[in-house]
Amino acid sequence: MAAGPVSDDAGTDSTSVTVLLISALFFCCLLTAYFLSRLIRAWALRQQLLDIPNHRSAHELPIPIGGGIAIVVTFVLAVGILMIVGRIDADLLRLILAPLTIALLGLIDDIRTLSARTRIFFHFAAAIWVVFFAGAFANVNLGGYIIELKWLGSVIGVFYLVWLLNLFNFMDGVDGIAASEAVCVSGSMCLFLLLRDTQDSIWVLLALAGGCSGFLLINWPPAKLFMGDVGSGFLGILLGTISIMTINQGLVSLWVWLIVLGFFIVDASLTLFNRLLRGDRVHEAHDLHAYQHATRSLGSKVVLLGVIAINIFWLFPLAWLANAKEDLGLLLFVLAYVPLAMLCWVGGSGQLNAKLFKVSTD
Repeated sequence: MAAGPVSDDAGTDSTSVTVLLISALFFCCLLTAYFLSRLIRAWALRQQLLDIPNHRSAHELPIPIGGGIAIVVTFVLAVGILMIVGRIDADLLRLILAPLTIALLGLIDDIRTLSARTRIFFHFAAAIWVVFFAGAFANVNLGGYIIELKWLGSVIGVFYLVWLLNLFNFMDGVDGIAASEAVCVSGSMCLFLLLRDTQDSIWVLLALAGGCSGFLLINWPPAKLFMGDVGSGFLGILLGTISIMTINQGLVSLWVWLIVLGFFIVDASLTLFNRLLRGDRVHEAHDLHAYQHATRSLGSKVVLLGVIAINIFWLFPLAWLANAKEDLGLLLFVLAYVPLAMLCWVGGSGQLNAKLFKVSTD
């Protein structure tokens, strides 16, 4: 007996189930992270685990630290459940071992300050682990010309991961900025992966977006809890790990990831460049990023909303185009970064005097 035509109802039902599962995962992670954040805040207050303000701080009162634990625990629980129900591959465990190690390192550093040498050793060790199991950057599309990277792809991959790890730590200097950046980046990449009709890779990004959103409810200015190094380092290397995975799977290009991460990369990189030129000790803490200059003049909420607006109205559309037109990735990357670089440069990235906001940090 010949089979009849397949009804559109089956496809509609499948889409509805997917949307329902996606929504359920996101909101479950959001609620879990929010309530965990409240518990961690109470614990940090009892343990006197506080960020005491100094001359570099954007806050005036001691704020509990360690909220990144809520993001990490929520993510681990979500990944565990997703593995049990068969939504993601169990091989992912060996990849997330590196971000979990960095989270533990960050927690120790939050409680008891570690030396820069110790931190950088573990950063490179974690990056090498990820590149060994996830693979390196095999090639790069330069305006339609495919360049084979060979062994150089591994070197670039390691330094790329270490830089993302550290720049999230550098940029986590004002209420809500690191968590909101992670939500914008992971949310954008979820949409791009859905457009490619792939669901396997979006679950970890959804879990991360949901967890960061829940934490953001208590980290929104004025923040009641800071994520600390346990959260910022974890976010940086986890997003880096996911980016390498999806790039090597041919789901998105490197240019798309670089565009959605644009603001953090540009401000942190320009700040490092200016401090190196001046001969500063770049491993020492400072408050010379453009967003920090802006915060002293405009306030943390205005700056946070500005960064979110840049992500949504500037970087997301360009990343969308880069995802649709891979051969234009390099051009769109340049188009995304040039205005950001101009804004951050004039805004004082790494400079002792912010020209745009006319705020002296001497």
